[in-house]
Amino acid sequence: MRIDPKTTTAAPSSPILVSSSSSKAFSIGKKGRNIIKKLKCTDFLKEEMVTKVLDHLKASDEVKKKLKISAKFGVCVANNFCDCLVVPYQPVVYACLAELGFKCMKNALSNSAP
Repeated sequence: MRIDPKTTTAAPSSPILVSSSSSKAFSIGKKGRNIIKKLKCTDFLKEEMVTKVLDHLKASDEVKKKLKISAKFGVCVANNFCDCLVVPYQPVVYACLAELGFKCMKNALSNSAP
């Protein structure tokens, strides 16, 4: 796929200036949280597909356990990643991706506990 620079418009990248006198921390706010909550992604990966592949894998149980945790995290991120990309404000995208990573990792680790 080729991108024609003449027809493609991109938002100018502008650095975010941080004032040293500003003590207010960045927060998404109620409006931003409502926008993020309304966004939906389609399921790109099904956990059942990953489970079938891992079941046919010839590896030790310890390796399979680690792969299942990693796969659970990967499925979660893949299925929710586009929600963060449609947010129009770049710092909110970063916050969304950080929260997504945290939630997916927490989910993957908590479900794998013996």
